[in-house]
Amino acid sequence: MLYSAMDQHIIYNSEHRVLICKKHKCGISPRRLELHLRTDHPELTLLIRREICDHATELDLVMPEQVTVFTEKTAPIPGLAILDGFCCGSEGCGFLAGTEGVMKKHVREHGRDKEGYGKVKVQSFFQGKYTRYMISLYGQLTRSYFEVHDPHSLQPQTFSEQLFLSYVDAAGQRDRQRQEEIDQVKDLASLVTKTPWLRYTKWEQTFIGCDMKALHTLTDLPRVEDVNGTLVAETVKELLEDCWGGYRDCVSRGWQLLPFWMASVSRDKESAQPFRLYIAPYTLDRYIGYWQSYIVFCMHMFQQPEEDRLVQFTPEQAWLMGNLIALLHTYDQDQEMELRSQLLNLSAELICHSDYSKQRSSLIVYTGIRGYNVEFNQWWQPQDYTTILAGLQFCIRMVILEWALPREERDEFSEESVMDPVTQFRVLRNKWLVDGESKHPICIVLIVGTPFGYIHRMLNYGIAASKNASTRSRIRWSADGKVLYFDGRALSLAHLKEFVHSMLNSAERMMSEELLFQKHGFIPEFDFDFVDNPSIHDSGYYFGLREQDAWRDARIRMIQRIRGIEGGLEMFERGGDSMEITNTARAKYNHCDEQFRELLAILIMFVCGISGRGTEMTSLRWMNTMDGDRSIYIEDGQVMVVTEYHKSMSLMDDQKVTRTHGSQLI
Repeated sequence: MLYSAMDQHIIYNSEHRVLICKKHKCGISPRRLELHLRTDHPELTLLIRREICDHATELDLVMPEQVTVFTEKTAPIPGLAILDGFCCGSEGCGFLAGTEGVMKKHVREHGRDKEGYGKVKVQSFFQGKYTRYMISLYGQLTRSYFEVHDPHSLQPQTFSEQLFLSYVDAAGQRDRQRQEEIDQVKDLASLVTKTPWLRYTKWEQTFIGCDMKALHTLTDLPRVEDVNGTLVAETVKELLEDCWGGYRDCVSRGWQLLPFWMASVSRDKESAQPFRLYIAPYTLDRYIGYWQSYIVFCMHMFQQPEEDRLVQFTPEQAWLMGNLIALLHTYDQDQEMELRSQLLNLSAELICHSDYSKQRSSLIVYTGIRGYNVEFNQWWQPQDYTTILAGLQFCIRMVILEWALPREERDEFSEESVMDPVTQFRVLRNKWLVDGESKHPICIVLIVGTPFGYIHRMLNYGIAASKNASTRSRIRWSADGKVLYFDGRALSLAHLKEFVHSMLNSAERMMSEELLFQKHGFIPEFDFDFVDNPSIHDSGYYFGLREQDAWRDARIRMIQRIRGIEGGLEMFERGGDSMEITNTARAKYNHCDEQFRELLAILIMFVCGISGRGTEMTSLRWMNTMDGDRSIYIEDGQVMVVTEYHKSMSLMDDQKVTRTHGSQLI
């Protein structure tokens, strides 16, 4: 929809018969209109200034000294700046000032220091010499400031208005309820928004109906007041530190083959590189923390009623877990070594869990729970999740090494031993620390699906998925730059511009009149002069929520607009003590919303740079979700659309981020 120069730069308030400058947010005296445009709007051409002045002569306008001012608190005048003013606290005074200095002078001169003053929201029609005084409704000389309600609040004066306020509050309550349920895995996401990474992990199928935040809480390290939990966590930490020291002890003994077999995941061949011998202390603490968290999780699960457990334990695991719980009830300092022994045996038994057991591995379930980022309420992406898997792999190797080669028995090995240390280690390793099949048919009996193999495969997939991939361009231009070739098909830019302008006009009209309920048919101006922080990953966030209570403020603005249009109140129906939107109005609005989104999606594809593929563009998110971050940002006064497209699973889920920019109009 195209507007006149007057509509683009000036607001005409027919109630007060005043022109209001959109740019400066103040009234313009009719006698100063031409001067104001020439001096304060240098960007306007002479032709546009004349058009505005000619249009103004056809309007019913009054001079600044003839404008009436409000004597009671009122709703804000659209287009005028809302200022932080001050109001005299003396009864019957009501003096308003735009600055605190003026107000202090007022209370001193009138001997009202005791009454003081307070902060209020004020507006003034004009600036300059007309800011201080105006003619009131009663012909008296008074100040031009008038007090207005907070623009983000409804001031109910009738029962219907109170119902509107209750309607807004009810919507806020639903928002809070959704926030409480934001961690629950509900219905499966469509393939449009589900990445190959999520399809590979199958986390949403595994945890459907579960509250991921509640499950994640079970993996938290215990607090100080949890004596038994703290004891177990600290003992696990000491145990894993000793296991790490035990590995270094093996290397110091000159068992040179052992690190190569430790690093290998093949049943028949050692790795070409040895397992790491050095690790940063903070990394070691983090890795050990994962195993502490896992053991604590298993304890919490075991103590729940069996029918409520998300995971089940094999008879051997349940027996060891029961012994551990019993030991904790009667524990004293003399049983420290017994506790460490039980935790080592339990850890090894949890690792040595076949995929073909009737009970699903608790370690595999735990890796899924740790795949949820409770801070942002969404699943971890592969580039951030693989470090957790690497930590678990590290702990598994350390536990199996200590279980296969107890540190206190290593001095018994010699060249005359029936079985050397590496061979003894491989007895367990070849079954529980490998991935894939053996090359020797005779070894097929040893093939077992294990938690270690599951973690190793997911780690490799995640590493590959986190890498970027590029594609060749499918767009070419003619020599004169007037024709675009896409996959060999020609498109005239002149025809494209006509098509885009036509769609843009339709989208603007639909957004203004059907979705934002604007009387004048133009889209209200939006402030793009802010920094959008793409580092905020909280589920449910987007740039429109920078301010507190943004949802509530937006709903109030919409209700105020609906109340101002003809037939707007007919969109609502009263049901006792509540107010609801009618089904007809809701269906009509949803239909317009779908149409507008379709137009907007097409416009983004045409005017925001190289378009993505179908799945990329139809999976754009305006808000962060559990599945990932939003796709729309504000950068340098423009809308930026970020698409992430996904290769097939056979290509290892490589991702590439593409940024495209749109204008402020989009």
